[in-house]
Amino acid sequence: MDKVMKRFAVIIILVGALFAMPSCKTKPNCEYNHTGFIEVTNSDDASAEVRLDGEKLFDLEPGQTKEATVASGDRTIRCFSGAAEPEELEEVVIITDCETTSFEIVH
Repeated sequence: MDKVMKRFAVIIILVGALFAMPSCKTKPNCEYNHTGFIEVTNSDDASAEVRLDGEKLFDLEPGQTKEATVASGDRTIRCFSGAAEPEELEEVVIITDCETTSFEIVH
């Protein structure tokens, strides 16, 4: 019985040591920088220029999807169609730290 008690004590000590170890978790850069991601898909028949708060992010061809890292918060997305009769789409999107917000262009 003495052997069993010694083994049990060793197991308890090892388990306790595992829980006492500090964890080495680090926050991802997007938490420190307060950035998230916006993914835009062009489901329209024409190419489109995508702007966020007035700054051009990228151009999208029909059926194309692109992603960008942007500052978190309420942001205004504007998409300009390159069609024969250009159309403009404007909407507020909420960018959350470290998360991807999806947006689809449909005119």
